[in-house]
Amino acid sequence: MRLTQLHRFQSLLLDGILSLYLTESVVSEEAQQLSWPQEWAEEALQSPRFRRWVQSLGITGQIGKPMHGGVGRAYPIGDNHIIKFTTDQKEAQAAAVLKGHDSPHAADIYGVHRINSYDHNGRRVSLFAIIMQRLNTGVGGKMRAAGNAVYQYLDDNSGFIEDVDAVIKVVMAKYVDPKLRADEGMRFAVTNVVNALHDVQKRTGVLSQDPHGGNIAFKGRKPAFFDFGRSSVNFDHPKSDGARITSLPEK
Repeated sequence: MRLTQLHRFQSLLLDGILSLYLTESVVSEEAQQLSWPQEWAEEALQSPRFRRWVQSLGITGQIGKPMHGGVGRAYPIGDNHIIKFTTDQKEAQAAAVLKGHDSPHAADIYGVHRINSYDHNGRRVSLFAIIMQRLNTGVGGKMRAAGNAVYQYLDDNSGFIEDVDAVIKVVMAKYVDPKLRADEGMRFAVTNVVNALHDVQKRTGVLSQDPHGGNIAFKGRKPAFFDFGRSSVNFDHPKSDGARITSLPEK
């Protein structure tokens, strides 16, 4: 790593030291209620079948308080793992593809299952559980701002990332705060986020379209993602072969 790059990385890292290791997403109580009832997750956590599955993965530890998102709830287990409950089938499918893949830019996924289905607001809704690695979410303000800018770009531009340099150029010109468009630290952060997303896409066929600032973490010294809501999956990619979401095993 060149000296200037090292200095930029250290600046971004130091910028995030005061950030909480894990923080609850700022989602209104109304939005949480509109997604799905927390009782669904609590019911699963108390199920002997669910507990056997978690233990079969060698995961133990006290289950912490839930962290809420738009369509998901995440429960920390000990210091190193997260159980994510979601009704987003795209997120569950992306996790199934990523399961067992050691990516420098994505949380390790250890297991994915369909837990149950419920009648909710006039439709049948499936609840999925994803067990994953717990990452260091203490990233700095510029990295979070970069994630927000890339998130807005992906919201306006569907499809996979084809030209990394072109995406970075557009993000810097249209989606970054005008006051920061000439800031080298911001360009460095945007470049890291886009390159990280593209690396996961290239290796697995999965493009996370939810890389906003609250969903960016560090895996070692590299930016990484742990929320794959709204993901796009390239089912022609070899990594998607055999990636299926199955129901929770009986035993």
